[in-house]
Amino acid sequence: MPKYKMNDVLYLLHGSQIAKCVVDEIIEHHTQKEEIIKYLVRPYGLKNFATVDEADLYETYAEVLEIAKNAIEESYKQSLGLLDKLTEEKFDEREKAYQESLKEEENV
Repeated sequence: MPKYKMNDVLYLLHGSQIAKCVVDEIIEHHTQKEEIIKYLVRPYGLKNFATVDEADLYETYAEVLEIAKNAIEESYKQSLGLLDKLTEEKFDEREKAYQESLKEEENV
């Protein structure tokens, strides 16, 4: 059973991008195991439509904003962690491995 109805105004979250949209069509598909529900939505200000899962739609701006901020913060932390692990030696190790792979290709 679809959670949302036609013409509902919702918020779409894609990565860290937020769009306000209106439900234009509900697509229901039934398999032997489950019901699959997709929504065809039109983001405000655009004439294009997007097909999205129910999990990507939110009812309030405050809710979607908080989730987007948390996603950006987590991505930022992961990026910082990767930078902390990156050292001059890692670059040298990568180059050494690359040069060795070239030598192995020549020997084949």
